[in-house]
Amino acid sequence: MQNNERITLKNMLLAGSIGVADWERKVPTRIEVDLELYADLKEACKSDDLNDTIDYAKAYELVNQVIKARHHNLIESVAEEVASAVLKLCDCQKVVVRVRKPHPPLSGMCDYAEVEIARHRGNRR
Repeated sequence: MQNNERITLKNMLLAGSIGVADWERKVPTRIEVDLELYADLKEACKSDDLNDTIDYAKAYELVNQVIKARHHNLIESVAEEVASAVLKLCDCQKVVVRVRKPHPPLSGMCDYAEVEIARHRGNRR
């Protein structure tokens, strides 16, 4: 049975060293991240106790740490590292990560480049 209960963090605005161009290694790039944490939330709904759910403040800080920890060439690697770290920290069965790079360096106009990955506990890749 699939659990559709989830906690979502939408459009976290963060900055980190990301990109393949030389200048992207020198100037922090704005990154937008969405995080969906699928978990059984029934106990938290009943108890109204933070200990019975996923602390999304900790999840936010974890995402921020992953992005700031090192240079990433690709938003794909950011998404994978975030998913792996979240599954280690949080008691969730599935995580969906979306990473957006606004106004990527292209020859034309583009609002953002985005990658989305989903990882399940026990099936990290």
